Amino acid sequence: MSKNPIPVEVLEQVSRLLHLYGVANDAFDHGSVDEAAQLRQRATRGIRAALAEHPSLLELAPRLPEMLDRGLLTYSWPTVLEAMEQAIADRTSGGG
Repeated sequence: MSKNPIPVEVLEQVSRLLHLYGVANDAFDHGSVDEAAQLRQRATRGIRAALAEHPSLLELAPRLPEMLDRGLLTYSWPTVLEAMEQAIADRTSGGG
């Protein structure tokens, strides 16, 4: 466990940002290409900001910077979301 535990609020914020990738994918599937791109950019900026402020997020998702750099979260966001949600559950149940 990190010396600087990640606040639950930050985990929840990152989770919401990850959900934006799903919303962006839905928008893209419905022909809203520009909206999808904007949502992905917003999510990416927010996650990068969270990583800059809370580098211990890398303990939960070590490949997150690479995924952001390569655009991999478009398809792999559920995997990272699962790690965030597990960390939230651990902290809110007294496990962390």
